[in-house]
Amino acid sequence: MMRFYKKNKVIFHNFIWRGLQIASKQGTLFIFTLIAAKLLSVDDFGKFTYYFTTILLLTMLSDFGLSSAISKYTAEYNYKDKQKINSLTTSSLVLLAAISIIIIVFSGLIGSYFLEDSQLMYILLPLVFLVPATSVFDGIFRGLENFKTLTKISSLTTILSILPFYWSIKSFGVSGLAWAYLIFYFLLLCLTVIFYAHINGKKFGEFNFNVYITRQVLNYSYYLGLAALSYFMFSRFTIILMGHFGFIEQVAYYELISRFEAIFLLPFFIAGHVFAPKITALYAKEKPGKFYKVLKKTRNYTLLSSITSAIIFLGIVLIVIQFYFGNYDTPSFRIILLIESFLFIIKSYSVVIDFGFVISTGYGHLMAYRYLIIAVINIALSLLLNNYLGYLGIIISMFFCHILMTLSLHLKFFNLIKYQSKVQKHKLS
Repeated sequence: MMRFYKKNKVIFHNFIWRGLQIASKQGTLFIFTLIAAKLLSVDDFGKFTYYFTTILLLTMLSDFGLSSAISKYTAEYNYKDKQKINSLTTSSLVLLAAISIIIIVFSGLIGSYFLEDSQLMYILLPLVFLVPATSVFDGIFRGLENFKTLTKISSLTTILSILPFYWSIKSFGVSGLAWAYLIFYFLLLCLTVIFYAHINGKKFGEFNFNVYITRQVLNYSYYLGLAALSYFMFSRFTIILMGHFGFIEQVAYYELISRFEAIFLLPFFIAGHVFAPKITALYAKEKPGKFYKVLKKTRNYTLLSSITSAIIFLGIVLIVIQFYFGNYDTPSFRIILLIESFLFIIKSYSVVIDFGFVISTGYGHLMAYRYLIIAVINIALSLLLNNYLGYLGIIISMFFCHILMTLSLHLKFFNLIKYQSKVQKHKLS
């Protein structure tokens, strides 16, 4: 046991620090959700979720795969050429700021024509830059395997924001909830910049805009962004569709379940993020046979863990809702929870393989067009099933498309790595 620990000491430590960091951030957002669900009516909470999800769609357009691409290139540069890392940071932030400004201005001009509560939208619009900017820095720290610093940043943000969050909702209701989220991400970005400047400074080289690096990141982020946006179309877009068709209560139910789900998904996200830099380095050594063995072993352990976690997730959510959120304990809530529990198995397995292996090895392009096609299928199927089953049809469509997405991507990726392994074995023989 001690030999296994010493051999994987860095991974264990990174897992713990990444776990503490994500648990701190997601735990804070989870507490925010519980406070909001308790203080606001089901309709107000559903209304905010609808608007917040619309803004998240815009943040995905401004990020468009940048944060994931940056994590991959930071790990690669850290392994090959450390001098490029600060140029990568500057180039990415300049690019992100330019895209965000265009989206914010455009959305501000036309948003009032499509959304009833334009004031709520205007409060949330700065998140279009703040959310992806924090993700960009998160990607850089992940690539450097500096998970300890990320933990410090998230913990400090939590301490500074939790009381203002409660006061804001208590005093201003649904508008206060919007301001609370804005303050949280603003604090998170400020603290991240301060820590990055303090720790890295000019350690790796000058901060400057590099056209070559920008083009390289853009080329890869295009595929990741297309994949992320398409994934949004059969996950969080469900909320927008339900809100559009007037299922505001079901939006509130789905959001509360999603927040519980996010907590249970943490170990799987952490595992994917912690594995990623090591997997990038392993794949760069061009040993596909060894890589394929690691991939299969990870798949088996992850599937077993996913099934176990899904059962625990279902039981705990039912208990918490029954005893603390009685107004949410309805037949509609239980139906959505049951479907989401089965979906949890797919999601938890996918995040480990996708973040830990597919994206980190440069195969993010495999996601892009597959996800886009399945996203179109999801929207069409949701609209069709909504006519017959209402909100349940939208949920069922999302469930079906998640399964289709995972099968189509992972069968391709596993076969590709298996083929590379066979080719190498043939050359050696």
